Amino acid sequence: MKRIKNQKETVISQFNLQAQNFDDWSITQNRNELQSFFDFSKLDKNDDLLELACGTGSFSLLAAEKLRSVTGVDITQKMISFGQQKADAMGLTNIKFICHDAEILPFSDDTYSATVCKSALHHMEEFEKVIAEMIRCTKPGGKISVQDITAYEDEYVNAYFEKLEKKIDASHYITLTKSQIFNCFNKVKIQGLFERFNDLNLHDYIGHAIQDKKNGRELAAHIELGLSDKRISEYLIRKNKNLYFRRKVFIISGIVNK
Repeated sequence: MKRIKNQKETVISQFNLQAQNFDDWSITQNRNELQSFFDFSKLDKNDDLLELACGTGSFSLLAAEKLRSVTGVDITQKMISFGQQKADAMGLTNIKFICHDAEILPFSDDTYSATVCKSALHHMEEFEKVIAEMIRCTKPGGKISVQDITAYEDEYVNAYFEKLEKKIDASHYITLTKSQIFNCFNKVKIQGLFERFNDLNLHDYIGHAIQDKKNGRELAAHIELGLSDKRISEYLIRKNKNLYFRRKVFIISGIVNK
């Protein structure tokens, strides 16, 4: 009997397959969005930054051009290797990448002046542990920021898009509500909250991941099902012959108070 992978194993195997796709994705390489997150997080030149689930390192690399030091952590070695190769090519000596589980970080308490996690919590079964580790590793008075997609308020709509996300990327676990994220910030003095709907090019979004043949077939049928559903189709928008889906993004930032 074939053993079923746990969530961490699924994330590792999936991102080892799709590391190049993810790195090529327009969202991954959007420096304007990366800079906006940098600014919202109120990072400054004297910060020592820890980024959890850093992926191929796009944000960590941008930050390393501006900060004293940056440490990027990701559970997938192939993703980390992309970041390290780019850092070497850019001649950055103030950045390092570590392949490690974000739930049990290899750092002492109060090591960093700032910690961030960008667009990754929806892959994590134990997201509370990850945020708790972020807080533990941040100095009192240090900065913490989290960005991710959030669940649709309409449960019917949310169930449709959760299924869509899983068929696009098998490593998707669950899209959190704002309350679930907010409740993890009990040791943080909230400084900023931001949310907005983004219209994401669906073809581009599908391309950031790799689907097996079965998921590919089911994905096409699922999209057609959504287009024919009045409630779902409000979040599926056609622009210039391209299909987009409307997704809410949430950012929370604050000062660690422990």
